Amino acid sequence: MKKVILLAAIIFAAFACKSGSNEGVISGMYKGLLPAADCSGIEYELKLNSDSGSDYELEMIYLDAEGPGKNVTFNSDGKFEEVFRKDGVPVVKLIPDNNGLAMYFLVVNDSTLRMVNENLEEATGGLNYDLKK
Repeated sequence: MKKVILLAAIIFAAFACKSGSNEGVISGMYKGLLPAADCSGIEYELKLNSDSGSDYELEMIYLDAEGPGKNVTFNSDGKFEEVFRKDGVPVVKLIPDNNGLAMYFLVVNDSTLRMVNENLEEATGGLNYDLKK
Protein backbone atom coordinates (compact mmCIF):
# COMPACT_ATOMS: atom_id res chain seq x y z
CA MET A 1 0.00 0.00 0.00
CA LYS A 2 2.85 2.40 0.85
CA LYS A 3 4.41 1.72 -2.57
CA VAL A 4 1.14 2.62 -4.33
CA ILE A 5 0.85 5.89 -2.38
CA LEU A 6 4.51 6.72 -3.07
CA LEU A 7 4.07 5.98 -6.79
CA ALA A 8 0.91 8.12 -6.91
CA ALA A 9 2.75 10.99 -5.21
CA ILE A 10 5.62 10.77 -7.71
CA ILE A 11 3.23 10.75 -10.70
CA PHE A 12 1.27 13.68 -9.25
CA ALA A 13 4.47 15.68 -8.71
CA ALA A 14 5.66 14.98 -12.25
CA PHE A 15 2.37 16.17 -13.78
CA ALA A 16 2.20 19.19 -11.48
CA CYS A 17 5.65 20.32 -12.63
CA LYS A 18 4.87 19.66 -16.28
CA SER A 19 1.57 21.53 -16.28
CA GLY A 20 3.02 24.63 -14.62
CA SER A 21 3.84 27.76 -16.58
CA ASN A 22 7.14 28.01 -18.48
CA GLU A 23 7.11 31.82 -18.34
CA GLY A 24 9.96 31.93 -15.81
CA VAL A 25 12.00 29.51 -17.93
CA ILE A 26 11.38 31.37 -21.18
CA SER A 27 12.03 34.85 -19.80
CA GLY A 28 15.10 36.51 -21.24
CA MET A 29 16.57 37.93 -24.44
CA TYR A 30 16.38 35.91 -27.67
CA LYS A 31 18.10 36.84 -30.94
CA GLY A 32 18.30 35.43 -34.42
CA LEU A 33 18.52 36.16 -38.14
CA LEU A 34 15.44 34.79 -39.89
CA PRO A 35 14.79 34.51 -43.61
CA ALA A 36 12.66 37.04 -45.49
CA ALA A 37 11.18 37.12 -48.97
CA ASP A 38 11.77 40.82 -49.71
CA CYS A 39 15.16 41.54 -48.10
CA SER A 40 18.43 39.92 -47.00
CA GLY A 41 16.88 38.71 -43.75
CA ILE A 42 15.31 39.98 -40.55
CA GLU A 43 17.27 40.33 -37.33
CA TYR A 44 14.97 39.60 -34.40
CA GLU A 45 15.67 40.69 -30.84
CA LEU A 46 12.92 39.51 -28.49
CA LYS A 47 12.88 40.31 -24.78
CA LEU A 48 10.41 38.31 -22.67
CA ASN A 49 9.93 39.59 -19.13
CA SER A 50 7.61 37.60 -16.87
CA ASP A 51 8.62 39.68 -13.82
CA SER A 52 6.57 42.65 -15.01
CA GLY A 53 3.35 40.89 -15.98
CA SER A 54 4.48 38.88 -19.01
CA ASP A 55 5.56 41.84 -21.14
CA TYR A 56 7.58 41.57 -24.33
CA GLU A 57 9.60 43.91 -26.52
CA LEU A 58 10.46 42.95 -30.09
CA GLU A 59 12.80 44.69 -32.51
CA MET A 60 12.87 43.52 -36.13
CA ILE A 61 15.54 44.91 -38.44
CA TYR A 62 14.85 44.25 -42.12
CA LEU A 63 18.32 44.09 -43.66
CA ASP A 64 18.84 45.91 -46.98
CA ALA A 65 15.06 46.52 -47.19
CA GLU A 66 15.49 49.78 -49.10
CA GLY A 67 18.71 48.88 -50.91
CA PRO A 68 22.20 47.78 -49.87
CA GLY A 69 22.97 49.03 -46.37
CA LYS A 70 19.52 50.60 -45.96
CA ASN A 71 17.83 48.72 -43.16
CA VAL A 72 14.32 49.30 -41.84
CA THR A 73 13.49 48.75 -38.17
CA PHE A 74 10.10 47.89 -36.68
CA ASN A 75 9.31 47.62 -32.98
CA SER A 76 6.49 45.87 -31.21
CA ASP A 77 5.59 45.50 -27.57
CA GLY A 78 2.77 44.03 -25.58
CA LYS A 79 1.96 40.96 -23.52
CA PHE A 80 2.85 37.33 -24.04
CA GLU A 81 1.17 34.15 -22.92
CA GLU A 82 1.86 30.46 -23.10
CA VAL A 83 -0.47 28.39 -25.27
CA PHE A 84 -0.18 24.75 -26.26
CA ARG A 85 -0.33 22.85 -29.53
CA LYS A 86 -2.60 19.81 -29.73
CA ASP A 87 0.44 17.62 -29.01
CA GLY A 88 1.09 19.53 -25.75
CA VAL A 89 4.17 21.45 -26.93
CA PRO A 90 4.28 24.95 -25.38
CA VAL A 91 4.18 28.01 -27.62
CA VAL A 92 4.75 31.66 -26.71
CA LYS A 93 2.02 33.91 -28.13
CA LEU A 94 2.99 37.58 -28.54
CA ILE A 95 -0.02 39.90 -28.26
CA PRO A 96 0.88 43.41 -29.48
CA ASP A 97 -0.49 46.44 -27.62
CA ASN A 98 -1.39 48.10 -30.94
CA ASN A 99 -3.93 45.37 -31.84
CA GLY A 100 -1.58 44.04 -34.52
CA LEU A 101 -1.35 40.40 -35.51
CA ALA A 102 -0.19 37.94 -32.87
CA MET A 103 3.11 36.12 -33.40
CA TYR A 104 3.91 32.62 -32.20
CA PHE A 105 7.18 30.99 -31.08
CA LEU A 106 7.42 27.31 -30.24
CA VAL A 107 9.46 26.55 -27.11
CA VAL A 108 12.11 24.17 -28.48
CA ASN A 109 14.07 24.08 -25.19
CA ASP A 110 15.08 26.45 -22.40
CA SER A 111 17.33 28.47 -24.74
CA THR A 112 15.59 28.29 -28.14
CA LEU A 113 12.31 29.63 -29.53
CA ARG A 114 11.18 28.79 -33.08
CA MET A 115 8.81 30.99 -35.07
CA VAL A 116 5.66 29.13 -36.15
CA ASN A 117 2.57 30.20 -38.07
CA GLU A 118 -0.86 31.08 -36.65
CA ASN A 119 -1.80 27.38 -36.80
CA LEU A 120 1.27 26.69 -34.60
CA GLU A 121 2.95 24.77 -37.44
CA GLU A 122 6.67 24.89 -38.15
CA ALA A 123 7.93 26.05 -41.55
CA THR A 124 9.08 23.46 -44.04
CA GLY A 125 12.05 23.79 -46.36
CA GLY A 126 14.94 23.62 -43.94
CA LEU A 127 15.32 27.37 -43.28
CA ASN A 128 16.28 28.57 -39.81
CA TYR A 129 13.48 30.20 -37.80
CA ASP A 130 15.16 29.89 -34.39
CA LEU A 131 15.85 32.61 -31.84
CA LYS A 132 18.54 31.77 -29.28
CA LYS A 133 18.90 33.03 -25.73
